[in-house]
Amino acid sequence: MKLELNDFEKELKIIDIKQAVFINMIATPLIFVLFGAIFYRLHKEVWLTVFSVPTDWALFFLRLLLAFVIYILGVVMHELIHGATWAMFLKGGFKFIEFGIMRKYGTPYCHSKSPMKVKHYIIGGIMPSIILGFIPLVCGLVIGNFWVMLFGFLFTTASIGDFMVVKLLMGENMNDYAEDHPLEAGCYVYRQKK
Repeated sequence: MKLELNDFEKELKIIDIKQAVFINMIATPLIFVLFGAIFYRLHKEVWLTVFSVPTDWALFFLRLLLAFVIYILGVVMHELIHGATWAMFLKGGFKFIEFGIMRKYGTPYCHSKSPMKVKHYIIGGIMPSIILGFIPLVCGLVIGNFWVMLFGFLFTTASIGDFMVVKLLMGENMNDYAEDHPLEAGCYVYRQKK
């Protein structure tokens, strides 16, 4: 059963997609330089191997294809993680989670069709960046695996829009409710009427 919030004040909170793309374009190279420098400092010999001229071009292109496939699977996993996390907090579980492809952008999406507490919405919003971003990024740095670090880096920066939506909710009462917007990057916030 979908949660009904008729006695609540409703406010739309969305981010500007163009602004998110701009921020991503600025942040991505800066974050790469930062973590690339750390990786280089810790694992110089691996860095030099990764960025050396390939001796086997067929293997090089096979690895690029594999990296592309892994990235596409990661994009799908990003949305599945949003959905699985939100479903844990909804009485109907996956019944109120919708997955699809935004034709306009050609990207997958996850949408919750039922309100949940703001704190739960935030958890679902940041979970992909933790699982696919921060954890592989740190693990790649620690173990000296450039490709694991790169995967984590890509999925940390891919979450910039999610971070922007979460930032919109930081001043809200965590026990009020948020409902994902079906078409925009953001949500409706439902506040208890005073």
